[in-house]
Amino acid sequence: MKFLYPEFLYALFALAIPLIIHLFNFRRYKRVMFTNVAFLREVNERTQSTRQLKHLLVLLSRMLLLTALVLAFAQPVIPRKDAAAVQAEKAISIFVDNSFSMQSENEDGSLFLQALESARSIAAAYPPSASFQLLTHQFEGRHQRFLAREDFLNQLDEIEIGPQARNLSEIVARQRDLLKTADNKDAQLFVVSDFQQNMCDFDALEPDTLVQVHFVIIPTRASDNVYVDSVWFETPFHNLTQQEKLNIRIRNHSEKQVDDMPLTLWLDGRQAAVGSFNTSPQSYTDTALYFSNDEPGFRFGYVDIDDYPVTFDDRYYFTFKVDSTLKVMEITGELPPDGPDYFSKLFGDDPLYEFVQTGVRMIDYTVMESQHFIILNQLNSISTGLADALERFVDQGGAVFLLPGLSIDAESLNAAMLRFRGPTFENVVQSDARVNYLDAESPFFANLFERIPRNIDLPRVLSYYKMASRTTSNDRTLMRLQTGDAFLSHIPFGSGNLYVSAVPLHTENNNFARHATFVTSVLRMSELSRPSGAISYNLGRETAIPAGSRIPADQEVFTVESMDGNLSFIPDFASIEGRGFIFVRDHIEEAGHYMLKLGETVVAGLAFNYPRTESALDYYSGAQLRDQLDVRGMQDTAVLDKTGDALEASLLQLESGQKLWKWLILLALLFLLVEILLLKFWK
Repeated sequence: MKFLYPEFLYALFALAIPLIIHLFNFRRYKRVMFTNVAFLREVNERTQSTRQLKHLLVLLSRMLLLTALVLAFAQPVIPRKDAAAVQAEKAISIFVDNSFSMQSENEDGSLFLQALESARSIAAAYPPSASFQLLTHQFEGRHQRFLAREDFLNQLDEIEIGPQARNLSEIVARQRDLLKTADNKDAQLFVVSDFQQNMCDFDALEPDTLVQVHFVIIPTRASDNVYVDSVWFETPFHNLTQQEKLNIRIRNHSEKQVDDMPLTLWLDGRQAAVGSFNTSPQSYTDTALYFSNDEPGFRFGYVDIDDYPVTFDDRYYFTFKVDSTLKVMEITGELPPDGPDYFSKLFGDDPLYEFVQTGVRMIDYTVMESQHFIILNQLNSISTGLADALERFVDQGGAVFLLPGLSIDAESLNAAMLRFRGPTFENVVQSDARVNYLDAESPFFANLFERIPRNIDLPRVLSYYKMASRTTSNDRTLMRLQTGDAFLSHIPFGSGNLYVSAVPLHTENNNFARHATFVTSVLRMSELSRPSGAISYNLGRETAIPAGSRIPADQEVFTVESMDGNLSFIPDFASIEGRGFIFVRDHIEEAGHYMLKLGETVVAGLAFNYPRTESALDYYSGAQLRDQLDVRGMQDTAVLDKTGDALEASLLQLESGQKLWKWLILLALLFLLVEILLLKFWK
């Protein structure tokens, strides 16, 4: 222990004053003669001994009172163990939580404003020679330099709440890395936050004896929050005049029942549907809104609720594309001259489809690349050039339906199937068999049947090609024969799909073309042939956004623009195996709708939302935070749950050591009280 003002200890000589007063009593006594003194002498002896004890106790209380006052003015301090660090120059890293959860309020107002005030108190607790470094969730370069206190405070005033939300371990690791550049300085880091449970990955924290860690808690309370968690369409395809079902998941992060809360759907700036929902406490509910596609092209929409005080997650943006027509191409092999033209009848008279038919030796590959769905009908072999084109087509999102011919070249077809990791064609099986299995659980048949009857009538065959799966095959059997062999297989590849039939279409050896499942299956293949892509993306994540097969020419670049034109930038572009991807990185900071352009052509609509990780408003208290740190052996981490002047005083105490003057003042008051009680009640 040491004294900050040891010169006050000379005042201890004043303790002699009460001692002299009590030892020397200068009052004169008058002697009075009395006849019977025996009894009086006994009473006098008893009274005098009691009085002496009382005087000694009063003397002791007065001397202790003076001693406590003198020591309090001398300000004794129990210094820090690392006394050398106290004298060293300071390098202070301060992280200020500016995530959306800081929009909440407590009895003192906004959590974010209190966090800024706490950062100012931290800076005030250190000497002017200290250097300060500011960090936020954005990890901006300008916030990672060490500054003088005045510059630090100016930079602090520029912070705003943003969508980024990083884990605690990532924050502390970044601060430690930055403090390594502060050589020969006493390095300390502060995390000023509400310590939302979602951000606190304590298991990833690592102890570090070289840097003193301080967690400054902004006191808060659990807040009620109702928010839009996600939206998705019932079907992945969007046709003109199609009735759409938009599913919406609402979460209720509160202990209150929510009834009849309004929900609104907006499309292209117009209100498209309204509804309401109910949800139980600490639960979620799925609801749906319906609308019709009344115009083709890119559609921009969002769903909206009204909840306070946390509002960043009340709106969910999405976008999708409505195609006016679906392009179908049939590539025919050796068809009988008088054979029925099934696909022309199915697609040719429907205005929703653009149907073209060509022979295998007359393919225009430029037309082929612009299709959505390609049917390979009665092909006995596939050339290398056609296989290359089909591989690119499927990889970029198209769909292909392969129907083998009557006399196939198995080696040629299997070489093409190898590209897609599909099954191989083997021998012809002569067997009277029916399809007895339909994979109703697959996405292909989703929502096509309300229920499947036990004795459903399925296609019948007299002969078929046996298909064998390789060890590396990626196929899924959609229909299976009684023999256990596949009848219709699905092979996902890249962004598209390949479907393979085990039977030719133009033959009397099966009734597939005349069966109801044929029309249902082919229409489903066409519907799934257009890659819809993601309807939205989350901000704050490094996401590769597909740009399709579009590769910028020499003078062309991709640009991303906001709908109001206030933001426009050139994203990073990469071509991977012939497929283009863009990366927006941290250019977009606000949720909303954006357009991806190649030159002046809009090639995609983009929707970005704030991540919902900040929506669950559960926090750690100071005691819970200490328990978590103690379990992980991080007892040296300081947990401070004070703000303002109280925080500054606590830091001054941590910096200089444990100050005892307040306790000494309390002791002085206690001794004064003892003296008063002795004089007043001891008669």
